Parts: sequence; C-alpha cells; structure tokens
Amino acid sequence: MTQKVAPLIDMETELDTINGGVDWTRLDGKVVAITGATGLIGSYLVELLLRKNVTGSTHVDVIAVGRSLDRLNTRFARYGTRADLRLLESSIGLPSGTRADFIVHCGGNATPATINGDPVGTMDANFNGMKAILDYARTEGVARVLYVSSSEIYGHVAPESPALRESDLGYVDILATRSSYPSSKRATETLCAAYADQYAVDVVISRPGYIFGPTIGSWDNRVVPQFMTNALAGETIVMKSDGTRERSYCYVADSATGLLVTLLNGETGHAYNIAHDASNATIGDIASIVAGLGATTVRFDLSGENTTADRPVDRVLLDASKLEALGWQPQFDIAAGLTATYEHLASKPV
Repeated sequence: MTQKVAPLIDMETELDTINGGVDWTRLDGKVVAITGATGLIGSYLVELLLRKNVTGSTHVDVIAVGRSLDRLNTRFARYGTRADLRLLESSIGLPSGTRADFIVHCGGNATPATINGDPVGTMDANFNGMKAILDYARTEGVARVLYVSSSEIYGHVAPESPALRESDLGYVDILATRSSYPSSKRATETLCAAYADQYAVDVVISRPGYIFGPTIGSWDNRVVPQFMTNALAGETIVMKSDGTRERSYCYVADSATGLLVTLLNGETGHAYNIAHDASNATIGDIASIVAGLGATTVRFDLSGENTTADRPVDRVLLDASKLEALGWQPQFDIAAGLTATYEHLASKPV
C-alpha cells in the first residue's frame, strides 16, 4: 500500500499563492466557460478561479464544460452546489443561450493513447470542436475566446535549434497517423485566424509546452504521469529511451496563469508560448527527480527503443518571451513543480 504523504502545502494554500502576473480585477463580474474542464489544464483553471472567489481576489462565475456530467460531478464534488460554479455537459461547443463573457477551449484528445487509438476523433475534436466554439462566439456575443493549442504544432526541428518563437515552424509528416494531433492543431490555429479576420471574432491562442501537475487523470500515459505512478507505488521507474530528449515542461499552475494572461492581454489572432526556462528538462532529469521523491530507482530498458522515422523529436524548447512581455510571471521550476505534483497525488485518498 502506498504511504500517504502530507504535502508541504495543501492545494488550497497553493492556489492562494498563485498569481503569475494576472490582473484579477479584469475578471471581476465575468462569466468564464472552460471546456475540457475535467482535463489536466482545464480542471486546475476551474479550481484556481473558484479559489480566487473565496480569497476575494475577484468574483468569476465559472461554467465547467465536459463531455460527461458524471465525470464533472465526480471531479468537482467537493464544491457542492456553489453558486459560482455551473457544470455543463456538452459534446461539442456550448448550447445556444449560454451566457459567457470568455471561453477558454481546453477540450480535445491529448494523451498518446487516445491520439494513436483514435486519430479521426482527434482531428474531429480539435478542428470541429473549435469551429463550434467560434461559431458560438460569433453569434452569441462572447467578448473573447482563447484556444489552447500545443507545442506540437512546431513539428520536427533540428536538435541545435534555439528555443522556438511563435513564428518558427518545423516539419510534420502529414501522412503519418500520429500527425492527426499536430496537423489538426495547426489547421485549427489557422481557423482561429480566419474567424478573426473574416468575422471579427476576438480569439487568441496559447501554445503550452509539456504540462504536468496533480490534476492528471489516471488514464494519462504520458511520461510524468507514468513516472509518478511508479514512484507512488514504490516501483522502479523503467526508462524505454536513453532519456536525453529535452522538452519545455511547465507546472500546471504556471500554465493556468499563462492562459489567463493571454486571455486578458494577448493580441487578437496572435499565438503565445507557455513555457518556463527553469523547467526545461530531459526525460532522464524528470525520471531522476521523481525517483528521488518516491525513494525508488531508475532502470533503462532500451530493447524497444524506436529508431525509425517515428522517433519523437529529440529537443523542443519554447521561447516564452512574448508572453512574459504581457506580464506573465511563472512561479515553479521543474523540481518545485514535480515535488508539488508528487505530494498532492500522494496525499489523495485511495
């Protein structure tokens, strides 16, 4: 049985410390709809806004939108029937007449298992899901829409490339099934730009790096959740690669404030990276830190190492200076973010 760990700070205290350069007064009295509200990023954003209501930073009415009302009820059960939270089941878009000042669209497949297992559904959710949001915003008078895209739109870049700015683009093999994700994210960004230009829809775009945090789902098979599961169970972390692939990771709290700063301060039709220099790390770095938190070890098993053209990009780092120029201030380096994730997960009831 996993031993429960008392976190250094509980979740409410963590949420109280989160600021990130957000001007909370500009959200006061607004209605914010968040799609994908049971997901990694969306669920943390819901909780952050609800906590700011309690601490008096602002008052926001939150609409948490998801494809399953049961999952929404389970995820946000501890909030009971709070007047500032509405749970809304919708498979695509928002029902006509749902008042919202802002929409943050976090919905869509994001884990390798769902992308590889349902590439058609992945493309459909990314493109047509956002089209429904944009059509809603156009007809219902939404003040602004934020599309949560992905760093995967950058594709394959040379390992020696400097950190990627929003104007950079690499190669994507459009006939590879796995490209259903980056290709549809790219197309959806163009759709956002088209709606802004043709219909004057006020839309901005965020490109988060590799986000992690305690709001990960049990089904998530990405690297950090896998390592956390091993460490929490006291199991050896088995590396299926040499661990040298480097990414711009970002703790979910910093991602949430990055989204809000983009929503409030970003320029219509523009995209903004969300990444923190102090959280750039290799997969080996991640494994080592998480193993230390769980007092376990790391073992390499390279028997299944992928040496084909489908091998993931070795190095993708993002330049977030454009977002930082809007006032965003990330607060967690890689060690602090992983420690918070581990402790919050370890303290959850079984």
